[in-house]
Amino acid sequence: AGGTIRGEKEQYIKKGENATTVTAVPNDGFEFIGWSDGITEAERHDVNVTDNIIVTANFKQVDEIYKLNYEASYGGKIEGEEYQEVAEGRNASTVKAVSIADSYVFVKWSDGVTTAERTDLNVTENINVTAEFSWALPFTYVASEHGRIEGETTQYIAMGTYGTTVTAIPDEGYRFYRWSDDLTTATRRDEHTEHINKWKFTAYFLPDDTTPSVPDTPETPDTPDVPDTPSLPLPENFESGDGTQNNPYMISNVNQLVNVENYPNAHFKLQNDIVLNNVNSGKYNIKPMFSDDNMFNGVFDGNGHKISNLTIYNTSTFYAGLFACIGESGCVKNLILENVDLKGTNYIGAVAGYSLGVIVNCSVSGKITYLPVNDLITVVGGVAGRIDGQFDDCNSNIEISVFDYKKNCYVGGIVGYADGVDGGRGRANNCFSEGTILIESNNANIRPYVGGIMGYGLYGFKNCHNSINIKCKGNAYIGGITGGSLGGYSNSFNQCCNLGEIEVEGGEYIGGIQGSGGSFISDSYNIGNIIIKNGTGFISIGGLVGYGGLSIENSYNVGNIEIKNNEFDTVYVGGFTGDSGGFGNGHILNSYNTGDITVTGTGSFYIGGFVGRGSGFDETIKNSYCAGNIEIVNIENVKSYFVGGIVACGKIKLSNCHWLVDNYNIVVYAVGDNSSIGIPSSIGSTKHTKISDFYTLADALNTGLETPVWENVNANSLPTLKKGNGEEI
Repeated sequence: AGGTIRGEKEQYIKKGENATTVTAVPNDGFEFIGWSDGITEAERHDVNVTDNIIVTANFKQVDEIYKLNYEASYGGKIEGEEYQEVAEGRNASTVKAVSIADSYVFVKWSDGVTTAERTDLNVTENINVTAEFSWALPFTYVASEHGRIEGETTQYIAMGTYGTTVTAIPDEGYRFYRWSDDLTTATRRDEHTEHINKWKFTAYFLPDDTTPSVPDTPETPDTPDVPDTPSLPLPENFESGDGTQNNPYMISNVNQLVNVENYPNAHFKLQNDIVLNNVNSGKYNIKPMFSDDNMFNGVFDGNGHKISNLTIYNTSTFYAGLFACIGESGCVKNLILENVDLKGTNYIGAVAGYSLGVIVNCSVSGKITYLPVNDLITVVGGVAGRIDGQFDDCNSNIEISVFDYKKNCYVGGIVGYADGVDGGRGRANNCFSEGTILIESNNANIRPYVGGIMGYGLYGFKNCHNSINIKCKGNAYIGGITGGSLGGYSNSFNQCCNLGEIEVEGGEYIGGIQGSGGSFISDSYNIGNIIIKNGTGFISIGGLVGYGGLSIENSYNVGNIEIKNNEFDTVYVGGFTGDSGGFGNGHILNSYNTGDITVTGTGSFYIGGFVGRGSGFDETIKNSYCAGNIEIVNIENVKSYFVGGIVACGKIKLSNCHWLVDNYNIVVYAVGDNSSIGIPSSIGSTKHTKISDFYTLADALNTGLETPVWENVNANSLPTLKKGNGEEI
């Protein structure tokens, strides 16, 4: 302790040849006192080597050393040296707290410092601080005709804080009338409270010569009896019904479908399939119904019928879908949208662009394309763009293309962004998706959240299956089920699986189930392969979770992970998770990984059969096994590596675990660096040198369990998990 080695710490030298030079370099507050074989010069160059040499550079402390630890809460990260050791009276190096997305803002450091960038001077004590970030909403201010907005028109405002002041400025000859939320003062400054339900505000203006008693819009002047152009015929009303719950309006044709928009609180039911006319590219055969100012709060029952060939091309508003916006009391159910061709700007989903209500038992097929016509948020889902309510029993067979997004981006096979029921934890049940998601950005600073079921949000998932293949160019948070969870909270996954392949040209957080965030995973699995190529910087990748604290029970990964042609500085990769991320304690019980891990590159690697880096992972891995191969290609080019048959490094307690010595002779211990005891360790585990050892392992894995969960199906098979709760895993 107290120093480092500059040069090759481990060298392989033919007898009689010379080693390369190495130097013992003391840290601040330490001095070099000699090598363990008596040499006192810090720099050494061993020549004419005829025997193995194992020596230690010894240092002694001359000043008091203080430890500095800079961390970030969920939503942020630290730029600079997160962990520092500084001699008494010296200055720390500068660190900066930065958000991982525009939807998070820095609030303060836990010791009260309010500047995101800090340099601690004249250090005289240990420092352990956390940069606190808060989730922010995009508040948008828009001027109607005859006026403009002075101030920042799009602001990300954190919960409990205020944005900056904006003012509605009228054109000459006009005056400010009111905002769309009925505020009558032209200047406003908004607070993000937990009860707020609008984030877009439009300023309206009237001519100077009108008085307050005049309606919102001036009276229409007299017009000739015959208009210049003949008006379109009004849509037919409905086949039957009175719009009540017991007697809904019955819809049998396109005109009646369009007429729904005139009855925002009524009940409707499809009487038969509806086939819309095909239109040319760039055209539409139906406009999105309703808006953020006039949401649908009725019930639309598809009654199991189809609407075919729905084509929408919408750049005039932010919301694109059959329904632009569904209100808190709104519900769309039992609907099939077939051969959809949907193109929109910001909130895009076949059933709804934005829903505060309920979407249940809806099915979508076709394609969705994002149109990059502004620099605002991008939220795309096969069924709905954003859902702040409930969605269950939905499925999609969809091709989603998102290119050149400019701001925060959330993309999912079912839902792009979800904020749970009543703004809290919700649950999605029985959702299935297949198809492709293609996503690419020219902005390296924006990390999209992408998932086969959901892009981003705070949710639980039960019996959700994904077969969507995801291809992404650029750094991203990607998961087979969901890209990430909201605000550092944990998502739960029960009886979920991913069969889709994930291919990324870039890095960040990639997982077969979830990209980033805490996770509770049970009775779930990943089969899809994960391929990463041409990346730089940092990556954390896992067969189940890319980055985040986790508890896993009765689950498995058989998908292979391949990282190739990369220039990553740091790589965390594991059969279950790359980095547990300091989210707190966790455990792995009755689970297994048989996927192979292959890494090519020159950086620092942390590779484990289950876990790459177990930061904050301080519990038990029990009654589980790893039987996949781990390979570092061209290992001689690697800067450094930690490898473990179960965990690369971390605070780990193993109990009745089994692991395979790989074919590439780099797996030596179950835990490459067990920081709970300070050395590499295999305590609590059994090493196996051939795969056939696992063929009779079920009985050993069942040791101590009240109800056996493991079985070997036949004489030449790996142990598998028995059926649980009457349902097959």
